[in-house]
Amino acid sequence: MVSGGARGSDLEATKSAILNGGKAIWFVAVPVNEVLKNRMVKEWIETGKLLVCWDCNPFAPFSSKTALRRNKYIYANAENAFVCQVNSKISGTFSGANYCLKNKLCELFVFDN
Repeated sequence: MVSGGARGSDLEATKSAILNGGKAIWFVAVPVNEVLKNRMVKEWIETGKLLVCWDCNPFAPFSSKTALRRNKYIYANAENAFVCQVNSKISGTFSGANYCLKNKLCELFVFDN
């Protein structure tokens, strides 16, 4: 399971993967101290169930530019991608999904209610 490690669906998908015997990789845009705040996440890292990656200084503060840039790593390391919610056409989710489609990085599924 590959994601950006965001609260909500990313965390729940990671939890489900790990509880069912899988492993996960996160490409994050937040500093390492933010990642380690969650005791459960810290345990996953310590037990080798979760690999957390940064494409920048892991102590740097969050930036939207970093968040957008990490999308290419998420999609490039996935076989399939599932987009559950997009709030606007200027969101990181929308941008990442478009990047995935344009570069044919993986199969993309979009939930549209």
